[in-house]
Amino acid sequence: AWYCPTCKDHKQATKKIDLWNLPQILIVQLKRFQYVHHIAHRINSSVAYPLELDLQSVTLKPGENCRYRLIGVIHHSGGVGGGHYTAHAFN
Repeated sequence: AWYCPTCKDHKQATKKIDLWNLPQILIVQLKRFQYVHHIAHRINSSVAYPLELDLQSVTLKPGENCRYRLIGVIHHSGGVGGGHYTAHAFN
């Protein structure tokens, strides 16, 4: 829940993003941490992601090239304060 400074209460919130112009290469980064009492904890649940992503239905400029193909994934292992990164890429 999000704390509203106007009504001084926690409210359910959503995030919204408008896509006007799409880049030729799209990079998506997921922050996979949960903060409990100002301490970050890593979220270890699996993430399912598509091999192809079509953003035609969410862009505000139809007709643009809105299709993306997954070419690589970077994984982090370890804790919040440190760890190791490994990359997997399609040839």
